[in-house]
Amino acid sequence: MPFNDQDFDKIVSNISIPKWPQKSALPADVLKYMKKNATPKQALKLMKCNKYFIQAKCPFNYLGDVGVLHKNCIELYKKIKVTKKISIGWKEIPLFEMDQLPDNLGLCGTLRVYNEVLLPEFISKIVISNLKCLYLYEQKILFDDFKFLTVELEELGLNLTAIVSNNGEIIPYQNLLDHLPSLRCLNLEYDPSNRLSKKLAERICLSNLKILTLYNLSANFKFQALLTFMAKKKPNLFIKLFFTYFYPYVGKINAYIGKLITSGIPNSCPPFFQMEHYYEENYRKCLNKKRLIALDKLRNEYHQRNMVSNI
Repeated sequence: MPFNDQDFDKIVSNISIPKWPQKSALPADVLKYMKKNATPKQALKLMKCNKYFIQAKCPFNYLGDVGVLHKNCIELYKKIKVTKKISIGWKEIPLFEMDQLPDNLGLCGTLRVYNEVLLPEFISKIVISNLKCLYLYEQKILFDDFKFLTVELEELGLNLTAIVSNNGEIIPYQNLLDHLPSLRCLNLEYDPSNRLSKKLAERICLSNLKILTLYNLSANFKFQALLTFMAKKKPNLFIKLFFTYFYPYVGKINAYIGKLITSGIPNSCPPFFQMEHYYEENYRKCLNKKRLIALDKLRNEYHQRNMVSNI
């Protein structure tokens, strides 16, 4: 759940903040000075050490539930209750240029980065980052910035994005997973010139991922090899495959789905397939709808069986 200044006030109201510092190797006057003059980032670190340093007011400005970083501004959205039937809606907050933002931001929820130019300056203004979802679109991001934003990340989207070290060396995606223990959903856009490596597939099998989504899959993507490998190494992983339209693939996918359906409930999670269409006349050549419905049913039966077996 997002943490904002109202949450902070509720927590602080239930805590008895000491008026005087506890016995310490440092003089009391020094501790009082530290509390009074701490920067927002310093205040957060001090509060983790001792409740004496808890501030009376929230030390950061809550940014919103969704942030979209563009080339010259950031777009913000906040969840709101709309009606009794529609419990969640989105309120758009006016666009901000970077110099309009305060230097004590609290970041949580979702961040989408469409341009990395402002990212270092934006990060310098963040006091605390508790992002759950991060999407990077055709960017080149420094590894240090990436690590800062992904401490407690649960969902990551990498769309033709490179994570680089300070000397410009590209960090392989499989190495990124070593720093993402909380990650549950990984979304990757397929690059035919840089195919999905076996090392990445093997590292995914060792991770805590529950959902793997691959977009923009082309004709040279060997989906059956990937699904067979994952079924053996990480059977509970839900794999979602989105293909660009390529007619010969339609028959292959329909045939693959047909085999899954006739084989009954499998020992691994049935995948999800979707074909992207560029032209309306291709609609009639799309994946077999009856088989897709049957595949969804098979997946539900697989999950129900696993739930029963885990009781």
